[in-house]
Amino acid sequence: MSDELELKREKVIGIFQKKISWISYLVLTAIIWFGLFIRTRNLHLLKDITTNKFLPLTLDDLLFLRLSKQLLENGVFPARDFMRYVPEGKNMAQVEVIIPYFNVYLHKFLNIFGTIDIDKVVVVYYPLLFFGLSMIVFYFLVKELFDNKTALVATAFLSVLPAYLFRTLGGYADKEPYAMFFMFLALFLFVKSWKMKSTKFAVLIAFLSGIATGMMGLGSGIVKFILLIISLFMLLELFLNKVSKTDFYIYTAWFLPTIFFLSFLTGKYSGLEGILKSPDSGIIAFVFLILLIDFIVFKKDYLKIKNKLENKLPEGVSSLIIGFIVSIIGASVLFGISFISKIFSKALDQLFHPLGINRWLQTVAENHTPLFVDWVGTFGRFYFLLFFFGSMLLFYILLRPIKNIKQRLIFTSVYAAFISAFIFSRYSQSSIWNGSSAISLNTYIGSLVIFLVMLVIVYFYSFYKNKDLFEQIRALDKKYFFIFVWFFIMIVAAGGAVRLFFVFAPLTTMLASFLLIFIFSYRPNPERTFLYNSLLFIIVWAFCALVLRFVINLIKGDIYLMNITTSFLLWNIFFAIGIFSLLKLVKVFKENSKKVYSVFAITTIVLLIFLPVSGASFTEFSRGSLSQARFTGPSYGQQWQEAGKWIRENTPKDAVFAHWWDYGYYVQTGGERATVLDGGNSLVSWNHLFGRHVLTGQSEEEALEFLYTHNVTHFLIDPSDVGKYPAYSLIGSDESYDRYSWIGEFHLDRSQTRETREGEVLVYRGGISIDDDFVYQEKVFTNSGIIAFLLPLKNLSEQGQISVERPVAIVVNQGQQFEVPINCVYYQDRKVDFGQEGLPGCVRLIPSIRGDQLENLGGILWISGEGTRSLWARMYLLNEQFPHFKEVYNDQNNAPLAFINGRPIGPMRIWEVSYPEDIKFREDYINSSLPPWF
Repeated sequence: MSDELELKREKVIGIFQKKISWISYLVLTAIIWFGLFIRTRNLHLLKDITTNKFLPLTLDDLLFLRLSKQLLENGVFPARDFMRYVPEGKNMAQVEVIIPYFNVYLHKFLNIFGTIDIDKVVVVYYPLLFFGLSMIVFYFLVKELFDNKTALVATAFLSVLPAYLFRTLGGYADKEPYAMFFMFLALFLFVKSWKMKSTKFAVLIAFLSGIATGMMGLGSGIVKFILLIISLFMLLELFLNKVSKTDFYIYTAWFLPTIFFLSFLTGKYSGLEGILKSPDSGIIAFVFLILLIDFIVFKKDYLKIKNKLENKLPEGVSSLIIGFIVSIIGASVLFGISFISKIFSKALDQLFHPLGINRWLQTVAENHTPLFVDWVGTFGRFYFLLFFFGSMLLFYILLRPIKNIKQRLIFTSVYAAFISAFIFSRYSQSSIWNGSSAISLNTYIGSLVIFLVMLVIVYFYSFYKNKDLFEQIRALDKKYFFIFVWFFIMIVAAGGAVRLFFVFAPLTTMLASFLLIFIFSYRPNPERTFLYNSLLFIIVWAFCALVLRFVINLIKGDIYLMNITTSFLLWNIFFAIGIFSLLKLVKVFKENSKKVYSVFAITTIVLLIFLPVSGASFTEFSRGSLSQARFTGPSYGQQWQEAGKWIRENTPKDAVFAHWWDYGYYVQTGGERATVLDGGNSLVSWNHLFGRHVLTGQSEEEALEFLYTHNVTHFLIDPSDVGKYPAYSLIGSDESYDRYSWIGEFHLDRSQTRETREGEVLVYRGGISIDDDFVYQEKVFTNSGIIAFLLPLKNLSEQGQISVERPVAIVVNQGQQFEVPINCVYYQDRKVDFGQEGLPGCVRLIPSIRGDQLENLGGILWISGEGTRSLWARMYLLNEQFPHFKEVYNDQNNAPLAFINGRPIGPMRIWEVSYPEDIKFREDYINSSLPPWF
């Protein structure tokens, strides 16, 4: 009977093992469904109140919505898009039109089953479809690199990871959903090509990987990371003498379609010459050249010099040296001798700033260099530690072919020191490790250089002195080496710009999951020491204490309450019980260690993933992502929706709008009118000219010349321009920052109000540095700042009428405080000048609303002397009238200039522009380039 039961049990297990892949697919389906569920929680927010049609989330999404509509209506794109960059237009060969084409074909397919607006296709179906497809490919990619369990956990993490959410959310119709699908597909196919037993099939799969890479490049510039990952991986494989003839065929099959797509199917990368000149794309050609030299010289020995070079240098190094010399000669002939120094300089710059750096890029928040606090803020401390230590484990596992455990530990320790110094050298802005200090920069770049130099030294030492070690290094696992190269490139890239955390996020889930699965799949040897088993039990019982804290908080009715103080005593009691139980159960554990470990391992990983106690659980990430998704609406908000409706209905169809670049796609798509600037920033020199001669222009005449040259009919100022003043004044400044300035915000502190004989003095708190030096009472104020304003009020009648007297600034200069009168105040649509002997600038009084409390004099906007000379401030903040600017739209009745709960709001304002008869066309305002200091 027992034998019969055993046979049945084995039969059931066999059936289960055969069906395990289908179970995995069911789990994967559930993961993707949940990820889609999260990403559809905001769809109710994505509606235009004036049209009731779907709206995408961000600026660039609106461009793709407009282009999709245009393509659907006309069936083809014009050579130039004259809705942009008037009067030049935008060359459509440089635009990612592949995404609008996909949207239109998807729209036509879906309309077979019923009528669906193109707006809904772009906003809803496009991002969600590509998210689902990318999750499927990501699962198979991770499975190919690790195993099924790691793939499922990594996919689960990625589906809920907040760092990956926004750019895959419903309504996000930009490039990233498309790009990530083809990124995962290209990498999966490239990895898959290694494992093909047939060279023909390997070449075919690699060719498909090249097509996927090219398709990604047609839609997004982040294709450069695929180019770097694959090319550097092959270069390092060659360096380690691990490249075979099949590897050369695989790389060639990937390289040819990639270079064809990027060079000839789009103008985005400036053709073949542009590809070769760029360090992050030209490297694929450089690596191909080196692999070709290696193939000719060593694999085929066509030149009959293989025997002369063998044993003097590793084959890969010889090929690298020859290829380097040939590349320098070829590049010098094609592009000039100076090209070599320029490309090395550019490559070094990209190490620190992968997206580039200039004044414009400095003003884009997503491009700022991340510090460690940004890493923790984005990923969470515990999750950061998971993938951080996961990378160390990966490096150790990579070195498994090295037989000497001591050597493996030393090498891993060196890597741990490098990665720690590399990341923590940019810790926080308030420390000496702030990313810009000498010690911070030297540690950042020095750790990278030292690590690479040490690897090279070890490699050459093993080649010349320790052949066994050299062969062991050559035996490094290809897939782990590929992951490490991928991680190395992305950790450098993500260390250069915050926005690249999104591209880095998938790799973090792989490393974190790898660490978890490795730990909880490990089976200890029953003969391990008593100390080892004791430590294991302590860890398990400590985790049980965390579970107890969760239960206590659940009983309290607050599932997410993590108050350590309230549960500290119980924590220690429970921990003590765990240790006591350990001593009682140690004999049982030693006899059944594998079974006990398996039970605890499975239980622990399930709890770690699903209970909100670890700081990196599936539950906690899900909760955060759900909360974020529910409240994420379009940046083209209701104020802009109303303005867009007015523009559509009240301006000529050939109207041209001028404004700061942020709003270009709003006007083009929502208002259906052409603009001078937009979010593509293809002509950054125009940003500089517009910021200098219009927004911070010193006269009406100066602004009109630029506007006339660009056929502008309407000038628009958005309320957010108040906060963006530092950005466009920086961009519009000359080499000495002559226009650079900012607006200060100060709030009424009622507790500091002072009574006087004639009224009272209001005190406004805040803080702002003064943009220019000034002189008051023969004292020079340099690098000064304002910490408060005093506003005297004079009672005029018993009915409560008051008079605003001359404000006084509390200025801090060289550690001392001074009371300095202000030269100007603006209140109740009236500007009052007090003379020129005080602090240059003007105080703009605005109301403040907190809850249901209104303070008519609740806030101050400080406009410096520099600001009062800028056209935008004179028109928007000080309401000056100019003959050739006629205000035609102002929604101040719905959005007055005020503070709402401490946040500034204001009206959207539009002026119709006319021109004097003697206005001149300025060719240099069209055909201009950025100054070298920019």
